[in-house]
Amino acid sequence: MNLDALSEEELLELSENLSKLSHDNQRNPIAYYAPNKVGQTPFHLSRARTRILLGGNRSGKTTAGSAEAIAHALGYRPWLPEDHPEYWVTSMSGKKIRIPNVGTICGESYKISVDRVLWPTLNEWLPKDFIKSAIRNQQGVVDTVEFTNGSRMRFMTYNQQPKEFEGFKADYTWYDEPPPHGIYISNERSLIDYGGRSWFTLTPVRQPWIWTELVSQEGEDPTIAVFRMSIWDNARENGGHIEREYIEYYLDRLPEEERISRESGEFLHLQGRIFPEWLPKRPYWVPWETTKIKAHWPRVCAIDPHPRKPIAVLWCAISPDTDIWYAYRELYNPKLRTVKDVADRIEECERGEPGDLESRFRVIDSSAMENERTSDSSVFEQFADYGILCELANKSDKDGRRKLLKDRLRLDPVYQAPSLITVAPPLGSSSTPERSQGDGGCPRLRFEFLNHVWDEWSAASKDSHDPKGEPLKKDDDLLDGLMYLCQYGDRARDFDPRFWNYRKGQEVPSVRREGVERPKRSLSRTGY
Repeated sequence: MNLDALSEEELLELSENLSKLSHDNQRNPIAYYAPNKVGQTPFHLSRARTRILLGGNRSGKTTAGSAEAIAHALGYRPWLPEDHPEYWVTSMSGKKIRIPNVGTICGESYKISVDRVLWPTLNEWLPKDFIKSAIRNQQGVVDTVEFTNGSRMRFMTYNQQPKEFEGFKADYTWYDEPPPHGIYISNERSLIDYGGRSWFTLTPVRQPWIWTELVSQEGEDPTIAVFRMSIWDNARENGGHIEREYIEYYLDRLPEEERISRESGEFLHLQGRIFPEWLPKRPYWVPWETTKIKAHWPRVCAIDPHPRKPIAVLWCAISPDTDIWYAYRELYNPKLRTVKDVADRIEECERGEPGDLESRFRVIDSSAMENERTSDSSVFEQFADYGILCELANKSDKDGRRKLLKDRLRLDPVYQAPSLITVAPPLGSSSTPERSQGDGGCPRLRFEFLNHVWDEWSAASKDSHDPKGEPLKKDDDLLDGLMYLCQYGDRARDFDPRFWNYRKGQEVPSVRREGVERPKRSLSRTGY
């Protein structure tokens, strides 16, 4: 606009209009909210039951979360035109959200998260004549906001116990930064009655369960939507308000292992996953109901005993035509406290298998040579006494075992499928990663693939660590067994127990194989 070309009357009118616009902006700032097109706009327009906005620091996550919370309290999104299909906020039923309504806003702490970030950001965008009262708690921090239309927002923190989030009904929940899993579950219960929605705005440096249970299901679960933003989306050159030099100064001073998370919102724990190739979706993770394991396929088994944790047992079926391995059953049950308990459960599981009644080949971790706490014989010997005959694993070349498993996870360039497939539990199964009962599917193995990581070491402590890195000895019980099976490879697949001398622990010469019968299981304690 060329101001010099305007008359005095036109300039006066323009000045009045600008003054009115400035006054309206101060009185009702949310109406002038202009979300960016990278992450904020698609986040607001999504009708997913659970929305997750991942972003680096200062990328505009909290602003987007605040705008969405205000829209829910109002019942509409005032920055959109009234004829826009997402102008009215809806519940999961598709109907307009009830007014008045109740929302829960969760942050890490009252003094820092609520007092310094959440309430100031909300207050910056709230219509000034919409706030009826802001009630403070004993710490002097706002914990409840009441609005003129009767809606309420309440602030809660991750320092509180999950049970404190129960016993009430809510229409929406906003998590600013990653919540503990127990608090998430409690909040989700509160949304059931009114068909409420929840959303997360976070930089993912903690709580890896969010990736495991929610983000990893992107594209598989239609009720979950994930959006991503970078700190660079808020740079002045991209329409934001932060100078490039300030962003570079901040990022240059971050530890190397934190930079990706704080810059672009990538999960910190994923940077250290040992098997990042594996993802909890096809073709790596397939439904039980669609997996057709043939009766004649060889079955192999791995056992990993532990004195203080449940004994882990994994079964794989091998397609002789394609050499694709299917990890289809597991056992990891804290209630099975003795070797006999586990041996009995193994027999129960294998008795129901089609074809062969038991696994052709079993391998057990060499720690099984240690005596069980309640016995004067080793775990290996006890399993043999109960008829579960195993070969002791060769623990050498652990890097080689890991590489063999990675090779099986590599996608075939033609068929775009790995040669190891993990089968999900049947619908209605009660098995969980903490208690997998052998009723089919591998929820524990899924958990281990997603959470087994390299031992943490930062740039400041490189001198005191092996620069090659070692896996953190955690969340690897079934993975260890799977890697042993990969190490045996063809031998595990082609093993034929009819031609094995259980007393001598060696194969029967081929010239004497005719008519050889498998001895009774109680004859040997030596395994294969």
